[in-house]
Amino acid sequence: MDQKQIEDALGDSDFSFSDESADDSDGDPLFQLSESGDESSGDESLPVQLNVDNDNISSNWYPVTGNYQKYFIFENDCPLPIEMLANKEPYDYFKLFLTDDILNCMVLETNRNAEQYLKSIRLSRSSRFHSWDP
Repeated sequence: MDQKQIEDALGDSDFSFSDESADDSDGDPLFQLSESGDESSGDESLPVQLNVDNDNISSNWYPVTGNYQKYFIFENDCPLPIEMLANKEPYDYFKLFLTDDILNCMVLETNRNAEQYLKSIRLSRSSRFHSWDP
């Protein structure tokens, strides 16, 4: 996954790794029956935004509980190249899984969470949060 795909996945609460894991059942708590008798989708009126910059992305943090949890299906079709892993350090193995793109996304989301938190509370005069800088 590249940076944009990671950010899209984090911003999309309905993100899934395959079509098979999508849940369109009536038991879906986010499903709402349309009031009108018209079968057309209301998506035509939604604005489409392309090439979104990191600074313009807004998301709200909330506890992941209950029906908001999304699981993915593990597909073992991408084995690591064994010959590439010979005589490597533990850090090299670690970097295979935690790429710079993922780390940058974690930093971006952590800073966004901190900014939202600081905007939602009133800081005391002696608070250490005054010295925080993203």
